[in-house]
Amino acid sequence: MDLNGKAAGFDIDASVGYTEVDLDEEGLGSVNPVNLQTALNSTTAPFLVGQPNSPAVLGFIAPALTTTDTSKLDSYTSA
Repeated sequence: MDLNGKAAGFDIDASVGYTEVDLDEEGLGSVNPVNLQTALNSTTAPFLVGQPNSPAVLGFIAPALTTTDTSKLDSYTSA
């Protein structure tokens, strides 16, 4: 918002601003090495190299990574 005018014989010129950005991000496909080794060693739900694996096993070795952040900026300038 810009403000312009005169007060008591002086010119007034100012700007005021505000912005807010919300970020939600999801990353897929990053293998968790500890979980991969656990799945390779598993006798009940093993990770099968070169063969079809269940969605549960795939989700365990490469879980979705999520993050949420909010960025806020206030600004004021005057001349």
